[in-house]
Amino acid sequence: MRYFKEQVTPALFLCKAFSMKKIILLITMYCGLAQAAPSGPLGLGVIFGNPTALTGKYLVGNGRAYDFGLAFSFSDYILLYGDYLVPFTKGFGSRDKFVSQLIPYYGVGAIAVTTTKDRNKDDHYLGKKSGSFGLGLRIPLGIEWRPSDPAFGFFIEIVPGISIVPETSAMFQGGVGLRYFF
Repeated sequence: MRYFKEQVTPALFLCKAFSMKKIILLITMYCGLAQAAPSGPLGLGVIFGNPTALTGKYLVGNGRAYDFGLAFSFSDYILLYGDYLVPFTKGFGSRDKFVSQLIPYYGVGAIAVTTTKDRNKDDHYLGKKSGSFGLGLRIPLGIEWRPSDPAFGFFIEIVPGISIVPETSAMFQGGVGLRYFF
């Protein structure tokens, strides 16, 4: 019988390190702190999906923003991405308060990846050798819910794109995330 070494991703690490009760307690405490603070232009948080990453968003005016992220596997790769986002303000109208706080958006960005170990096969943006470099273009499409109080942004996005280096191929990313704005 063959045994495989488990790859530790940030999401898996968090699930193993914290029980669900601890995670719910931390989120509840975080929400309590967020209600006391005014919302600002910088949001920091996490996105769960492909990639699972630490994420940030900086609002630059008229709802436009720079979105960035850092993903890593402790034993496999480091991934950075950055996007310029444009909102469809009042994209769903203003029938009620919740619907008026939903902000659809689109954007364009780039992704850069480097491997930290040798691999058995090529990936669309990762080569076989440690230190291989990948580069691609992204087109994020998503919806963010930004309630006025507390200062959170909840979002879901899909991100089609194209890998340029080490080979040209289609790629697909996406996820669900949360950011706190301060």
